[in-house]
Amino acid sequence: MKLPLKELKSWISRSMSSVRVCTQMLGKLGADVIKIEPVEGDGARITASGTDSTLFLACNAGKRALPSNLKESKGIEIVFNLAKDADVMVENFRPGS
Repeated sequence: MKLPLKELKSWISRSMSSVRVCTQMLGKLGADVIKIEPVEGDGARITASGTDSTLFLACNAGKRALPSNLKESKGIEIVFNLAKDADVMVENFRPGS
């Protein structure tokens, strides 16, 4: 079966619950989802025991993660280059921020 969003490339700039679920749906429909993470990783990734959390595994299945430090020019450059090829950008910032 051909997935309807197979040719769609999207990226995530922030990983709040609504963004996680939205991009999970995009991925299940075939989109190539690239998640921008802080260099230290997603806050939901690691549990106290040091393993990937159930929340992280459930919401990020099929997504690619790209660690990037957005406080450095190299990190910003990586994200801008990624944005040039993306069809969709999913974010969860407050309006005007």
